[in-house]
Amino acid sequence: MKKTKKHQKKNHYFGGYWSQTFGLKAIITKLIMFSIAIVLLIPAAVALNLWAQKSPMKEFDNSFISIEINVNQGIAFSWLENNTMYVYLIQAIVVFCVLIILIFFCKKWYYVLFWSLVFLGGLFNIIDRVCVKKVLCLGDELVKNAAIDYFKFNINGINFPAIFNIPDVGVCLGAALSVLTGLVELIIYPFKKNKKSNKK
Repeated sequence: MKKTKKHQKKNHYFGGYWSQTFGLKAIITKLIMFSIAIVLLIPAAVALNLWAQKSPMKEFDNSFISIEINVNQGIAFSWLENNTMYVYLIQAIVVFCVLIILIFFCKKWYYVLFWSLVFLGGLFNIIDRVCVKKVLCLGDELVKNAAIDYFKFNINGINFPAIFNIPDVGVCLGAALSVLTGLVELIIYPFKKNKKSNKK
Protein backbone atom coordinates (compact mmCIF):
# COMPACT_ATOMS: atom_id res chain seq x y z
CA MET A 1 0.00 0.00 0.00
CA LYS A 2 2.83 2.37 0.94
CA LYS A 3 4.65 1.48 -2.27
CA THR A 4 1.51 2.20 -4.27
CA LYS A 5 1.13 5.63 -2.65
CA LYS A 6 4.78 6.44 -3.32
CA HIS A 7 4.39 5.27 -6.90
CA GLN A 8 1.29 7.45 -7.31
CA LYS A 9 3.13 10.47 -5.90
CA LYS A 10 6.00 9.92 -8.33
CA ASN A 11 3.62 9.58 -11.25
CA HIS A 12 1.77 12.71 -10.15
CA TYR A 13 5.06 14.65 -9.87
CA PHE A 14 6.45 13.57 -13.24
CA GLY A 15 3.06 13.95 -14.92
CA GLY A 16 2.76 17.48 -13.56
CA TYR A 17 6.34 18.30 -14.57
CA TRP A 18 5.79 16.95 -18.08
CA SER A 19 2.56 18.90 -18.65
CA GLN A 20 4.05 22.12 -17.21
CA THR A 21 7.20 21.76 -19.33
CA PHE A 22 6.17 20.03 -22.55
CA GLY A 23 2.36 20.25 -22.60
CA LEU A 24 0.66 22.12 -25.44
CA LYS A 25 -0.09 25.15 -23.24
CA ALA A 26 3.52 25.24 -21.99
CA ILE A 27 4.94 25.02 -25.53
CA ILE A 28 2.64 27.78 -26.83
CA THR A 29 3.56 30.00 -23.85
CA LYS A 30 7.27 29.42 -24.45
CA LEU A 31 6.96 30.17 -28.16
CA ILE A 32 5.05 33.40 -27.46
CA MET A 33 7.53 34.59 -24.82
CA PHE A 34 10.50 33.62 -27.01
CA SER A 35 8.97 35.58 -29.91
CA ILE A 36 8.46 38.62 -27.66
CA ALA A 37 12.12 38.40 -26.58
CA ILE A 38 13.18 38.27 -30.24
CA VAL A 39 11.13 41.39 -31.04
CA LEU A 40 12.50 43.24 -27.98
CA LEU A 41 16.15 42.38 -28.58
CA ILE A 42 17.11 41.38 -32.11
CA PRO A 43 15.93 44.35 -34.27
CA ALA A 44 17.64 46.85 -31.95
CA ALA A 45 20.79 44.68 -31.73
CA VAL A 46 21.05 44.32 -35.53
CA ALA A 47 20.31 48.02 -36.21
CA LEU A 48 22.84 49.32 -33.68
CA ASN A 49 25.45 46.78 -34.78
CA LEU A 50 25.16 47.94 -38.40
CA TRP A 51 25.17 51.59 -37.28
CA ALA A 52 28.36 51.01 -35.25
CA GLN A 53 30.06 49.45 -38.28
CA LYS A 54 29.19 52.40 -40.55
CA SER A 55 29.51 55.30 -38.10
CA PRO A 56 32.44 57.68 -38.77
CA MET A 57 32.18 58.91 -35.15
CA LYS A 58 33.97 56.78 -32.54
CA GLU A 59 32.97 58.62 -29.35
CA PHE A 60 30.15 60.86 -28.17
CA ASP A 61 29.79 61.87 -24.52
CA ASN A 62 26.40 62.30 -22.88
CA SER A 63 25.21 62.78 -19.31
CA PHE A 64 23.95 59.21 -18.86
CA ILE A 65 24.91 57.05 -21.85
CA SER A 66 28.09 57.72 -23.83
CA ILE A 67 28.78 56.33 -27.28
CA GLU A 68 32.16 54.64 -27.59
CA ILE A 69 32.51 52.20 -30.47
CA ASN A 70 35.02 49.44 -29.88
CA VAL A 71 35.57 45.75 -30.53
CA ASN A 72 35.93 43.13 -27.83
CA GLN A 73 37.83 39.91 -28.56
CA GLY A 74 37.37 38.68 -25.00
CA ILE A 75 34.35 38.17 -22.80
CA ALA A 76 33.25 40.22 -19.76
CA PHE A 77 35.62 43.17 -19.17
CA SER A 78 37.84 41.89 -22.07
CA TRP A 79 38.78 38.77 -20.11
CA LEU A 80 40.58 36.12 -22.22
CA GLU A 81 41.10 38.70 -24.97
CA ASN A 82 43.97 36.79 -26.58
CA ASN A 83 42.47 33.31 -26.20
CA THR A 84 39.92 33.05 -29.00
CA MET A 85 39.32 29.32 -28.63
CA TYR A 86 38.52 29.61 -24.91
CA VAL A 87 36.22 32.58 -25.54
CA TYR A 88 34.16 30.61 -28.07
CA LEU A 89 34.16 27.53 -25.83
CA ILE A 90 33.00 29.40 -22.71
CA GLN A 91 30.32 31.33 -24.60
CA ALA A 92 29.04 28.16 -26.29
CA ILE A 93 28.85 26.29 -22.96
CA VAL A 94 27.03 29.18 -21.26
CA VAL A 95 24.52 29.55 -24.12
CA PHE A 96 23.92 25.77 -24.15
CA CYS A 97 23.33 25.75 -20.35
CA VAL A 98 20.90 28.66 -20.68
CA LEU A 99 19.04 26.77 -23.42
CA ILE A 100 18.73 23.73 -21.11
CA ILE A 101 17.34 25.96 -18.33
CA LEU A 102 14.94 27.56 -20.81
CA ILE A 103 13.62 24.24 -22.12
CA PHE A 104 13.51 22.10 -18.98
CA PHE A 105 13.23 24.42 -15.97
CA CYS A 106 11.28 27.54 -16.98
CA LYS A 107 7.60 26.89 -16.26
CA LYS A 108 6.26 30.39 -15.62
CA TRP A 109 5.88 32.77 -18.55
CA TYR A 110 8.02 35.54 -17.08
CA TYR A 111 10.97 33.21 -16.46
CA VAL A 112 10.69 32.06 -20.08
CA LEU A 113 10.87 35.71 -21.19
CA PHE A 114 13.83 36.52 -18.92
CA TRP A 115 15.88 33.47 -19.91
CA SER A 116 14.99 33.97 -23.59
CA LEU A 117 16.64 37.41 -23.36
CA VAL A 118 19.75 35.82 -21.81
CA PHE A 119 19.86 33.09 -24.48
CA LEU A 120 19.32 35.43 -27.44
CA GLY A 121 21.84 37.97 -26.13
CA GLY A 122 24.51 35.30 -25.71
CA LEU A 123 23.76 33.72 -29.09
CA PHE A 124 23.82 37.09 -30.89
CA ASN A 125 27.25 37.88 -29.43
CA ILE A 126 28.60 34.54 -30.68
CA ILE A 127 27.20 35.17 -34.18
CA ASP A 128 28.60 38.72 -34.14
CA ARG A 129 31.99 37.34 -33.11
CA VAL A 130 32.00 34.78 -35.93
CA CYS A 131 31.16 37.37 -38.62
CA VAL A 132 34.13 39.14 -40.21
CA LYS A 133 33.37 42.85 -40.46
CA LYS A 134 34.82 46.28 -41.05
CA VAL A 135 34.27 49.04 -38.48
CA LEU A 136 34.63 52.39 -40.25
CA CYS A 137 35.73 54.48 -37.27
CA LEU A 138 38.44 51.97 -36.28
CA GLY A 139 40.29 51.93 -39.62
CA ASP A 140 40.48 49.74 -42.72
CA GLU A 141 41.41 46.45 -41.07
CA LEU A 142 38.87 43.65 -41.02
CA VAL A 143 37.68 42.74 -37.53
CA LYS A 144 37.73 39.01 -36.76
CA ASN A 145 36.62 37.01 -33.70
CA ALA A 146 35.28 40.10 -31.95
CA ALA A 147 31.92 41.50 -30.87
CA ILE A 148 31.15 45.19 -31.39
CA ASP A 149 30.43 47.24 -28.27
CA TYR A 150 29.14 50.79 -28.54
CA PHE A 151 27.93 52.40 -25.34
CA LYS A 152 28.75 52.81 -21.67
CA PHE A 153 26.97 54.31 -18.69
CA ASN A 154 27.82 57.50 -16.81
CA ILE A 155 26.24 57.55 -13.36
CA ASN A 156 26.66 60.76 -11.32
CA GLY A 157 29.72 61.70 -13.36
CA ILE A 158 31.34 58.29 -12.84
CA ASN A 159 32.19 56.44 -16.06
CA PHE A 160 31.40 52.74 -15.86
CA PRO A 161 34.57 51.00 -17.16
CA ALA A 162 32.88 48.38 -19.37
CA ILE A 163 31.51 49.08 -22.84
CA PHE A 164 28.25 47.31 -23.68
CA ASN A 165 26.08 46.39 -26.63
CA ILE A 166 22.34 45.58 -26.81
CA PRO A 167 22.85 41.79 -26.49
CA ASP A 168 24.87 42.41 -23.29
CA VAL A 169 21.94 44.42 -21.95
CA GLY A 170 19.61 41.52 -22.79
CA VAL A 171 21.84 39.07 -20.92
CA CYS A 172 22.27 41.29 -17.85
CA LEU A 173 18.63 42.40 -17.72
CA GLY A 174 17.25 38.88 -18.19
CA ALA A 175 19.56 37.41 -15.54
CA ALA A 176 18.92 40.25 -13.06
CA LEU A 177 15.13 40.09 -13.46
CA SER A 178 15.20 36.32 -13.05
CA VAL A 179 17.20 36.53 -9.81
CA LEU A 180 15.09 39.38 -8.39
CA THR A 181 11.83 37.61 -9.26
CA GLY A 182 13.12 34.42 -7.65
CA LEU A 183 14.01 36.30 -4.45
CA VAL A 184 10.59 37.98 -4.34
CA GLU A 185 8.89 34.60 -4.77
CA LEU A 186 10.98 33.12 -1.96
CA ILE A 187 9.95 35.97 0.35
CA ILE A 188 6.26 35.79 -0.62
CA TYR A 189 6.00 31.96 -0.61
CA PRO A 190 5.68 31.50 3.22
CA PHE A 191 2.83 34.05 3.31
CA LYS A 192 0.99 32.26 0.49
CA LYS A 193 1.49 28.95 2.27
CA ASN A 194 0.05 30.36 5.51
CA LYS A 195 -2.99 31.75 3.67
CA LYS A 196 -3.70 28.36 2.10
CA SER A 197 -3.36 26.55 5.43
CA ASN A 198 -5.66 29.12 7.12
CA LYS A 199 -8.33 28.60 4.45
CA LYS A 200 -8.25 24.87 5.07
